[in-house]
Amino acid sequence: MSRPSNTLAESLANEFRALEATRSKIEVLWSFGMVSQRDVLRTYQGLFLDAHISFERFIEQLFVGLLIKDRGLVSARRDVVPRITVRSYKVARDVILGPRNRYVDWMPYEKTLNLAAIFFRGGRPFSLLLPPSIQTLASFHYIRNALAHKSRHSLAQFKRHVIGGINIPPRERRPVAYLRGTFRVNPPQTRYENLIVQLARISRTLAK
Repeated sequence: MSRPSNTLAESLANEFRALEATRSKIEVLWSFGMVSQRDVLRTYQGLFLDAHISFERFIEQLFVGLLIKDRGLVSARRDVVPRITVRSYKVARDVILGPRNRYVDWMPYEKTLNLAAIFFRGGRPFSLLLPPSIQTLASFHYIRNALAHKSRHSLAQFKRHVIGGINIPPRERRPVAYLRGTFRVNPPQTRYENLIVQLARISRTLAK
């Protein structure tokens, strides 16, 4: 039996809340001098990479689920129409993968958009994101690459596309320190927190 696609966004929000609970705890420990700054930064890195994995999994589950008839996902939007009819997760995933691939790259988000244009009429719901949301996902992926690969290229891409010309303290021009840096003072919010809030909002748009 099919279920509403918005349940996926709710599940992702729950995962993000669990990550936020960990982030809050480590900041409290830091405020009492019970952990080092290195511990805090490593926690931010781990939380961010977990968030990236969770979001990619959300995209895959939504994409595949919307293709499956009767036992998949149903969008509240009437304009979300698959171009093919599939009745099992395995078949849907095999069709998306093609004969030579073992996994699907959903990020950067342009890859999801390219696949959506093939499998859904008008690419919906994945084509519904506005440019600011697509830019958020691009920044999300640049930060992920800089943290995961730590190569000159990924760090250069992070500095060019994420930091750009914004005026921030020199210590925050590295990926993890950037995430922990202040996005706003009142109410207090780190850039990591702001990004996770935006991802949750994007997921609700896609899984409406």
